[in-house]
Amino acid sequence: MLSIFDLSPQQKVSRFEHWIDLIHPSDRNDFITAFNRGSRGLAENNAILITCRTLSPLGRISYVRINAKFYMDENKRNLRILGTCIDTTESEISQKEIVNQATKAQENMIIAQDASASRTRFLANMSHEIRTPMNAIMGALQILESYDLDTGSLNLVNMAIDSSDHLLKIINDILDLSKIDAHQMAIESIGINLQQLLTSAIDKFMLSLDKDIEINLTIPPEFNPYRVGDPVRFNQIINNLISNAIKFTEKGSVDICLLGNDESIELSVKDTGIGIPKHQLQNIFSPFKQADDSITVHAGYGRQGFGRVADYDTEQMAGGKNVFPMRPGTSAVAGTVQVSATGNEYPVSCVQDHHSLEGRDMYRQASMEKYKETPNYASFAYVHKYDVPGMKEAAELGEDQPISLFNEQTYPDYEPQWGMAIDLNSCFGCGVCVIACQSENNIPVIGKKEVGRGREMHWIRNDRYYMGDENDPQAVHQPVPCMHCELAPCEQVCPVAATTHSDDGMNQMTYNRCIGTRYCANNCPFKVRRFYFFNYPKEYLTTGEDPDIIQMAMNPEVTVRFRGVMEKCTYCAQRVNRAKIDAKINTGSVKPADGAVVTACQQACPADAIYFGDLTDEQATVTQMKRNERNYLMLEELNVRPRTSYIAKLTNPNPALVDN
Repeated sequence: MLSIFDLSPQQKVSRFEHWIDLIHPSDRNDFITAFNRGSRGLAENNAILITCRTLSPLGRISYVRINAKFYMDENKRNLRILGTCIDTTESEISQKEIVNQATKAQENMIIAQDASASRTRFLANMSHEIRTPMNAIMGALQILESYDLDTGSLNLVNMAIDSSDHLLKIINDILDLSKIDAHQMAIESIGINLQQLLTSAIDKFMLSLDKDIEINLTIPPEFNPYRVGDPVRFNQIINNLISNAIKFTEKGSVDICLLGNDESIELSVKDTGIGIPKHQLQNIFSPFKQADDSITVHAGYGRQGFGRVADYDTEQMAGGKNVFPMRPGTSAVAGTVQVSATGNEYPVSCVQDHHSLEGRDMYRQASMEKYKETPNYASFAYVHKYDVPGMKEAAELGEDQPISLFNEQTYPDYEPQWGMAIDLNSCFGCGVCVIACQSENNIPVIGKKEVGRGREMHWIRNDRYYMGDENDPQAVHQPVPCMHCELAPCEQVCPVAATTHSDDGMNQMTYNRCIGTRYCANNCPFKVRRFYFFNYPKEYLTTGEDPDIIQMAMNPEVTVRFRGVMEKCTYCAQRVNRAKIDAKINTGSVKPADGAVVTACQQACPADAIYFGDLTDEQATVTQMKRNERNYLMLEELNVRPRTSYIAKLTNPNPALVDN
């Protein structure tokens, strides 16, 4: 203490005034205000935490973090004060340097963004100025081509036409992208003559046509060609359709027909090119399927000499087989193979049927058409044709939740309330969230045999369901972590209170208290709890082949569990607590700003399908997602009130593609 304030043993600091003299004059008012709040019993938990500068008798300025606890009697009078002082000068200076560097980086980023925006605006504004002379050059070249030129001159003109045509396409693409970046990609609405645009486009193609084909245009006499639209975009459509038809037609004709009424038009282009056989048309719009009478084998397995992870494991019968010798040379396709049964058995560990909830309404989706008819298609009432049990009685009592058999959970106002929303519209089942969670939370690899027994340890499972026609089903995916229920069934049955609820709304595990009864897993309706049947980490961390390497792969902020305990998703409690501590230090509140806490699964998700945050923050992204009318809860009828919810999927298929 004396060294922090540069005091000698003879100097006494026995009175409050002596302490005040040690505080830097600029910080004294803040220190006195905080001290008075604590001494009057107004501080949170009767404790204060403040960082201020000190001024030693030798004139040295330091940063000191003072943490004081005030003990009161029943009359709110001070009995004693206990506290600590920590010299944080180095960390404060480092923090200021970090802030300065971050500020400079942000300023540089703003300068770069301004430069990029200026470039984009310049290109967008120059769009018309660049295209107009380019079109004039091409028109002049086409007129020059129609003159009686010698062979050499004609070749040069044709070369210039081709080059200018390619250049114009590149310019159009670049300028269109720049206009999109500058938010200037507007569709014009001006008077156009469709017949004139078509005739002009056909004349241009006829000038450069070098094939024995005819280009025919059919427009009924009663058709009104005068419309309002964007001539540039219409020209792009015409040019693309006609150029593709000419490209794949060697002889015959290209027939263009323009039909319509006052409300709509129909432009069709037919050609006598190679085309696609009728029986193959449906394959264009179908997803990839395994070809009949073919077998796919995956390479990269059955390796030798690569170490424990990659080598084939005889005991576990894991690691696969090496199929590279089957390849005919450098080709990945073998023309003809013979397949016969060996009579041997090879076990395959598949987890899809483990913890299955199939047959319930876990996954919900609808088409855009259905959504427009019934926006509440994801609600419990619409799916089940009746309200959530208990809601009618709750409404009579003025409650917005069904009455529970258990004691209602209450939360302090000063604590954040964490929640998660998973957007099924974005999730495509890649499984990155599963691996990110495993890496972040030191989840062990237990081997093929244990997985085959249903003992997998992943805290998130990726459920797969099939929807639609059973002969042509659609596969859909749903990540399922712990729901962190407010009225968690697991908490009600644990005999040693190893699973409890935190003040910030998370269902938490106390590993040292767990005795492994597994009552909680049996009572969990979502089947998201995992049990250590063996001391899985022991082999890898202490007695394995390379324990030092495995130890370096462990996250030091997450404890390594042991045999006989239950575990599950924690909402990355280590990240949550770190953010709460930082917020408390910087703002005095334990509520971090929106986005300050990012779970491992959320951080790794390539589709940004996972949202996490404080539900008491009305502006938080997760709060806004949960207000979406497509938001729903799994097994809502159980009234366990999960903190994790789902945004139902919404599809918008093209009817023409569906029909084909």
